[in-house]
Amino acid sequence: RWTSSWFRITKDRQLDPAFSEMMERLGEGKADLDYCRTYAEEVPATFDFLDRHGVPWVYFEQPFANRNTGGGLAMPVPGGVAIVDTLAAKVDALPNAEILYETEAVALETDERGSVTGVRVCSSWGERSLTAKAVVIACGGFEGAQDMLAEHLGPRGSELPLIAPTLVNNRGDGIRLTAPLGGD
Repeated sequence: RWTSSWFRITKDRQLDPAFSEMMERLGEGKADLDYCRTYAEEVPATFDFLDRHGVPWVYFEQPFANRNTGGGLAMPVPGGVAIVDTLAAKVDALPNAEILYETEAVALETDERGSVTGVRVCSSWGERSLTAKAVVIACGGFEGAQDMLAEHLGPRGSELPLIAPTLVNNRGDGIRLTAPLGGD
């Protein structure tokens, strides 16, 4: 919400063609290349989704050499807040949908087969279960979690500078939520 949300893409809405190779090189064997390839494949559909839902965005040609080999950058206008505000308004307009602000997901609920059937949430009004056909974990990474930075990046992981100040709020909540079910 509080970042510019730049996308390194080409004019025809493809991810920077060097992205997967760059992740492989920089990840020193630790990058999930299947994930990187899937991410790259989904970029055009992501921009189609933004268009269908009225999220305003702009594309900038990059007239000078830089790390982006795709030729340009795209961003929602006026930044990540455009995605949140536009899509939240769409959800608010649905007859049977509600956004629960200031509510924490504390556990995923499963059936006897281990399939996720909902989420247990906690807020000022207490704790309750929400059942769902699908649960999407979309709550950021772990840039603000000192313990996870040390675990995944080594003892000096927390010394890495954040590219946006609000990333400190990414505490690994989604990763912790899925860990009891085998997520990592």
